[in-house]
Amino acid sequence: MKKIISIFITAALILSTAACGNNEDSSKKDADGKVTQVAFDAPEEEDTTKEAIEYLKTQIPLFAKYLETRRGIPLTFKTEVNTPDTSEITEICIRDKDSVAVSATNSNGDVTRIVYMDKAMYYIDNDEKTIYVSESTKEGIRGVVDSYRLNIKLEDAQMFNYESDTATYNDTSYKHEVIYSGSAPAHYYYDEGTEELKYIVSGETETKVLVLENTVDEDIFELPAGYKKATYEEYIEKIRAEQASEAQTQAAE
Repeated sequence: MKKIISIFITAALILSTAACGNNEDSSKKDADGKVTQVAFDAPEEEDTTKEAIEYLKTQIPLFAKYLETRRGIPLTFKTEVNTPDTSEITEICIRDKDSVAVSATNSNGDVTRIVYMDKAMYYIDNDEKTIYVSESTKEGIRGVVDSYRLNIKLEDAQMFNYESDTATYNDTSYKHEVIYSGSAPAHYYYDEGTEELKYIVSGETETKVLVLENTVDEDIFELPAGYKKATYEEYIEKIRAEQASEAQTQAAE
């Protein structure tokens, strides 16, 4: 379960940092492995993202440009998230409205990958050479895709304060934009020449942008050959058994 949680917590961190007040409850449910149900069951709301981006162009235009790229399909968004305790590389790839893949590589080099496509979720366990499969719907997968594309409410965009200037980070000068949306402002650093986003820094968390482009490498959607198939329910039961065994061992100690 730690592997799955790792992916969704990291992704949620990137989304919440960049989305200016995206729904926090959805991120928590994602970490519980219920992302499809949340996306599908969430009540319909008017999508004012386009209006929000137009407003942000008047406040922090480079961030608005970043959002427009993030909402494009296809999309590859690869980042390295560093905190005082952890480091992890996360890659989000959206091929079309019906397929998205997310992979995470921790500091030990362990890779975890989840692929949504063909009306199913595939969790790839490299340690056990197993692909755990959970059936979904086209609407469910499209909900997952939309969650990674950052829908932002106009009222949220208008709620916060913004600043733009030039600042130095890691001994390099960048174009700099700040979003004040809570206790820790989010700092965005852009290359002075290309205006590409390079870093997002909030509190003690640094997100280094490795790739942000409207292309996709098909390899991330390939399911490994030779792996056995199992249901996602079987994976949950396995984890529960492991947790119960660990709890008994700790109790005995």
